[in-house]
Amino acid sequence: MRRKSGIRRTRSKSSSRLRKSAYVLPASRLRRAYDEGRLAAESSQVRTELGSGSTPADIKRAQLLLHESWTRSSNYRAGMGLAESMLREGQSFSAGFMDALQLPKQDWLPLPLLKRAAAVVLSCGGVNASACLQQLARLPLHEIIVVMDGGDLGSFGASRCHPGVTIIHIGQMIGGDLARSIGARLCGMDIILFADGGKGDRAEGLAQLLTAIDGGADIALNDETERLGAFRKWDNLSRVKAFMNWSLGRPDLHANSVVSLPHAWSRESLLAVGTGAIAVPALAQQAAIGGKLRFAQCPCGLGAPREDGAALAFGDHFEALQAAMKQQGNRLALPDRVRRRGVSGGGWQ
Repeated sequence: MRRKSGIRRTRSKSSSRLRKSAYVLPASRLRRAYDEGRLAAESSQVRTELGSGSTPADIKRAQLLLHESWTRSSNYRAGMGLAESMLREGQSFSAGFMDALQLPKQDWLPLPLLKRAAAVVLSCGGVNASACLQQLARLPLHEIIVVMDGGDLGSFGASRCHPGVTIIHIGQMIGGDLARSIGARLCGMDIILFADGGKGDRAEGLAQLLTAIDGGADIALNDETERLGAFRKWDNLSRVKAFMNWSLGRPDLHANSVVSLPHAWSRESLLAVGTGAIAVPALAQQAAIGGKLRFAQCPCGLGAPREDGAALAFGDHFEALQAAMKQQGNRLALPDRVRRRGVSGGGWQ
């Protein structure tokens, strides 16, 4: 059966799950990447822009210069996908780059991105977001915004320890979904990654979402299909998410949705749906499907999302289905091809 054109999976024959593979990258390719990193760092442009290289701002600038240099050196083109071999070569390039600058090696994950990326981190109820921020710091992000929904001085201080992070501290509990909307309004980058501050998702998995948007997708979702397993083992919220996708004509999305974190949006798609709409994620999912936005389902290999507000999410999905019915009719994407309703004068179509 032909797969719908509106979806693009990021699987590849070379295993884009970023796990250990039987394929061994030749040492010559790693060495060549290391040498290219040294040459890039020794260029006059890098030396001029970097400065002394001792302050946190200089270290961050070095990371972004490394990212730009690796994007040029790797001959990356949008839509190529992210293979494990490219990540390993990028890390060798990073080692050579830092050695040439005589700076301490960093656990960075250079990505060949043509667009600028940022992250919005949701820290709800006093959650310590340090593990999440440590992983995000490995990625070439131009901006990281932490939206603290409630929280105490301890969680605030934990986030503040990470240089270059913008913290929005909301004194009262307003809900994590509304916090998403606040963070999105403040972010002006081309790619916006939404992450759960209570989870320390690996940068290698989050990188899949960034490269999917950079390659042309409007929305990149963490593919949970394999983790969920057989339908009888699914939790109730996953079944509701799958039911809504199926009702809206996108059974290929299974239970994958922007309701769950992490996921990523392009700036254009976020503006098309409206930053206010993502305050109700189920409505944002319905609007994205109705607007024919391009979804990418990425096998990120991340753990199960936290579904703290599952009861509220059920009602949000019913609200989203009602909104779709007002636009498309009561039968949505499921036309009645059996009954001859015109004989009785119509009825629900």
